[in-house]
Amino acid sequence: MPHIVHFQPYNIMSKLPFIIMLALLLTGCLELEQRIVIASDGSAVFTYIYDIPNENLPVIEGYFASLTPANNSFLSETAVKKFYNRPQDGIELRGYKRTTKNNRTTVQIIILTRNFEKACKTDCFPSIAYMKASENTPNRLELKFPPPPEDCSEEDIAKIAALCKGLKLSCELQVPSAIKNTIGHKRTPRSAVWHFSADNAAAQIFKTLPPVYVEW
Repeated sequence: MPHIVHFQPYNIMSKLPFIIMLALLLTGCLELEQRIVIASDGSAVFTYIYDIPNENLPVIEGYFASLTPANNSFLSETAVKKFYNRPQDGIELRGYKRTTKNNRTTVQIIILTRNFEKACKTDCFPSIAYMKASENTPNRLELKFPPPPEDCSEEDIAKIAALCKGLKLSCELQVPSAIKNTIGHKRTPRSAVWHFSADNAAAQIFKTLPPVYVEW
């Protein structure tokens, strides 16, 4: 699986790689934008945008090169294409663009899912939970912030908090019909957005932040 950041580290990581990963990705004012647009026909488009200071790239790329398989990250178009092109699941990489400007590198990834409900059950989108509407409940989409590994101590959390300073996350969800309930800011009747900036209280992202959600 490519190490693409979906607002979370992967659970398969042990404590040490978990902290190293955060040290590499969350320092230097990493900015991550995520946008999900769900169409009325059940398809959806995911867009991820990563903005990273160039001075951090050698360290980040060196870390990913040390993994098995090497260069298995969002910085590698080959890895992203290999992971997301899944015709059997109706998932397709529709765009990958890496640009450099003002000493920062921006990576944009666009993914099409022809069946959003089915795609959410794959390992492509580990932070997403989708509950289809029933007789008594609306459709509900959640983006979750899972906790760090169980063996991560309070001291480790404090170190992570220090490393997270400058991290900026944003997410926008657009759904096929009017939003009934959300904790985000409604940009339009069918879309909501969240923003998070990790300052000195960055450990909150792993401890007390509720999932961001939208119901329709």
